[in-house]
Amino acid sequence: MTQADAGSAQTAAPRWPQLVLLIAAAIELLNALSGVPVLFGNLSDVPGPGIGGAIIVTKIALMPFAALAALFFTSAGAYFTRSWRWRPASC
Repeated sequence: MTQADAGSAQTAAPRWPQLVLLIAAAIELLNALSGVPVLFGNLSDVPGPGIGGAIIVTKIALMPFAALAALFFTSAGAYFTRSWRWRPASC
């Protein structure tokens, strides 16, 4: 195999890691959305008074946004790695 053949032969990256991350992000989003009704109910049901309860409520409020961001970046990464190919610089 010559140097020209080695540069032209590109191997495709496996798709299963991206699929696993996409599925995990979707599951995390569903899990985060299941906790949102707590915010619209009685906040005294949240365990822990004071700063502990505030941390728990903040986590419940921020988790859907973090899960949406993970889902977005995972799907965007899957899209861009499919359409963008790394090409080594010529010597």
